[in-house]
Amino acid sequence: MVFKHPFEKEIYVDCESKFLILGSFPSCDSKEFGYFYGNKNNVFWKILGDIFCKNKEEKESLKQRDKNIYKEFCKRHGIVLYDIVQSYDGEEWCSNDDCLFRQENIIYSHKQIEYILTINPNLKIFGTSKKVVAEYKKQKFKNYDNIIYLTSPSPRNTIKYDEKLKQWREKIK
Repeated sequence: MVFKHPFEKEIYVDCESKFLILGSFPSCDSKEFGYFYGNKNNVFWKILGDIFCKNKEEKESLKQRDKNIYKEFCKRHGIVLYDIVQSYDGEEWCSNDDCLFRQENIIYSHKQIEYILTINPNLKIFGTSKKVVAEYKKQKFKNYDNIIYLTSPSPRNTIKYDEKLKQWREKIK
């Protein structure tokens, strides 16, 4: 069965965008939620709030788990979100990198990522897992040597929150 990226049309990028954050493929929770990093136990939005929010109200708004708030937050802070995998052939929905990159007939998001980098070629590019970074380089996307690894915000990653935040802050700012 072919599984396709559910947010293919969710790209927002303009000349003011500053950061491209690439994941691998949406989790079932994200697919159900309708936007990137929709698992309530994933600390992605908490980390971004701690890095970018200058006031308490904006930071508090991220706790509402509202995809429209997340989209506006990304626009306001120049953040573009996408995933490196567009589709794959497998037996079940798979977002765990160890499982995902073993699937058959993986199709990468070349067209979408090239579009993002054409609109703004000066984006600082990040990958939220070592496998995403490795695949990005292997697939030779534009600026493929310029991707920076961010430790995974997934609940599967057992690194403590404060250490994740420290690593992200050092690399993003």
